[in-house]
Parts: sequence; structure tokens; C-alpha cells
Amino acid sequence: MSLTGNSFSDLARAASDQGDLAAAQADTKEANARFTEAIEQYEKALTIQPEHPAIHRNLGIVLARLGRTEEAIPHLRKVLQLVPNEPSARETLEAIEAQRQ
Repeated sequence: MSLTGNSFSDLARAASDQGDLAAAQADTKEANARFTEAIEQYEKALTIQPEHPAIHRNLGIVLARLGRTEEAIPHLRKVLQLVPNEPSARETLEAIEAQRQ
């Protein structure tokens, strides 16, 4: 699993590869807005259900994909504390740790 701060969408990369920079920029801007909205919603949900593993997992994955790994790590660790064998959280956390080495 590759985690980069620029991996917002396949469409943006494809448009950029085809030379359509304006379309790529528009798609990236929309993706950023959606990721920001998702983060806000997950954070709100955690105020209601602070021990919900799926919320922590999803928030951790979104943060990691945005390159915000230091923010993602506590959420991914919380998932594994609650559900030790959760594969998505484990894979994402392992990818982060591999990149840090």
C-alpha cells in the first residue's frame, strides 16, 4: 500500500498525464474538499462514539492518505486496541511505519 499526500484521485493523475492540468487541478480541489468534509464528520462522530473502531479506522486511513501520518497513527492504534486483527488499520499502520524507516 502506497501512501502519499498527493494520491487524491486516479482521475486527477490521468487528467494530468493527458496534459489537462485544469481538469486535474479541479479534481484535486474537489477531492481535498471531500476529504476535509470526511475528516470533520469522523471527528464529530467520535465525539458521540469515541470507542467506535470503524470511525477511528476510517479517519486514520483518510489522514494517512493525505500524508497526515502523525495524526493518523493514534486512530489506527486505537482500532487495533479495540479490534486487534482489523486488517485495514494494521496494513495502513504498517505502511506508515515502513515509510518512517
